[in-house]
Amino acid sequence: MSQVLRKSPSTLSLQGIAATAGREHPEGEECRRRAPSLRRWAAWACLLLLLPLVGSCSSPPVPERLLVYAAASLMDVLDALADEYVAAGGMRPTFHFAGSRTLARQIAAGAPADLMISSDKATIAELEGYGHITPNSSIRICGNQLVVVAPLPPEDGGEQAAVAASPAVGAWSLGDGAAGAEIGAHGLLGYQRVAIADPELAPAGAYTMRWLESQGIAEILRPRLVPLADVRATVAAVAAGHLPVGVVYSTDAKQADERVQILHRVGPGSDFEVEYFAALIQEPGTNERMHPGTSFTIFLASTEAEEVFERFGFLPRKTGRRGLGAVP
Repeated sequence: MSQVLRKSPSTLSLQGIAATAGREHPEGEECRRRAPSLRRWAAWACLLLLLPLVGSCSSPPVPERLLVYAAASLMDVLDALADEYVAAGGMRPTFHFAGSRTLARQIAAGAPADLMISSDKATIAELEGYGHITPNSSIRICGNQLVVVAPLPPEDGGEQAAVAASPAVGAWSLGDGAAGAEIGAHGLLGYQRVAIADPELAPAGAYTMRWLESQGIAEILRPRLVPLADVRATVAAVAAGHLPVGVVYSTDAKQADERVQILHRVGPGSDFEVEYFAALIQEPGTNERMHPGTSFTIFLASTEAEEVFERFGFLPRKTGRRGLGAVP
């Protein structure tokens, strides 16, 4: 022990210390037997710590989920499209449905969405302006049409019968064999309450207000309007007979065709032409092609998806579009 202590600290080695400890302590031999085992455990621990780094260098991470925030009017068709997408080998999306503007507020507040599908371009543009949308990623996927609906059948010829007897100003032909009288926008003046989607929460309400303004009756009807959370809530209130008439999308009327009748189809117009847009939610450090929502967005613009949209009553998307240049 005295010889070891006389050496300078720089000449001491771990082996020397271990050997000295073996002579001085009866437990030294046991320590030497355990040393190889401890070294092996240390090597495995280092390897386990390095594995995540090796994986990240070799390939991009696989997305754990695909969360899609979508307009309430797309509920049925997106469920069908998800089945098609999974059958083609894609990941099944998880959907969250509400009015498009309600969804936009949630995304702006930090909700963990991957893809936004809105029933208007303005909502997407607003989110993009605040940095929540991947620039130039929005794409048109389909269209829709406003219709005026009433409960089917009429209960007792009350309020609805009175309007049915009024002049059908600017009425459009139903063309689908729906029961009931055809009315134009001015036919709504015969109702004391008119259900619409809340313009502050859903684009359907904003489209409706622009249509009524174009007909010169928005201010007259304003006190009679009953705003609801979204277009699905609007058609449900009319179908249940809680409200005598409402303005909804054609596709929502089709889904409730056993409970409502279409009294009027709104003709095309630049201020109230309904179009749906899909856009990628901005994810820092993720480029467009690595984004978890890109593949599903491309699928929504495919010919196969367009056929499904049309089967559910949606109008074909326009050929002109922006974003995701590789989309056919």
